Amino acid sequence: MRPLNIIQSAIYTTVSLIILAVFLWYQQATTEQLLWLLTPTTQLTSLFTGLPFMWETPLGYSYPPLKILINKSCAGLNFTLIIWGISVFFFSRYFITWKTKVGAVIGFAAIAYLCTIFANACRITTAIFLLNLSVKLPLLAKPAVHQAEGILFYLSFLVAYFLIMNYYFKTKECE
Repeated sequence: MRPLNIIQSAIYTTVSLIILAVFLWYQQATTEQLLWLLTPTTQLTSLFTGLPFMWETPLGYSYPPLKILINKSCAGLNFTLIIWGISVFFFSRYFITWKTKVGAVIGFAAIAYLCTIFANACRITTAIFLLNLSVKLPLLAKPAVHQAEGILFYLSFLVAYFLIMNYYFKTKECE
């Protein structure tokens, strides 16, 4: 095996183990332990919607007039892990040296975090829009609609992310 193949395999193995460990940690994490995702998501959602969310320990961020709660289930950590995994497994191979590969893995983690904040804020904003629309269309207030909206939103974002990144790396030379 060539040295860079060994490095690439080590990166894949390490990132896979980190993703597994974070996923297992997330299963027992509290809402307060996810504030690093929830706070910027809520702030951006507030910017998009104009709604003043407030923190309610240990529940999460709430907006009582509309009965909205942004909590652990809205954190999007699984989405972060998927974006990071896609980035590492599909795009780290475009980097040539081990230093740039490791740098790319770290950079992809930052990109995954920022994408999660943006995608979550957009998803929650859309959910709030649908909630407001449910006054006229009660069917939109059903939990299944909320869940379907999240699935459709995340899947669309993942596909768009992959296509943009794939285009970028196919047209750019990396070191």
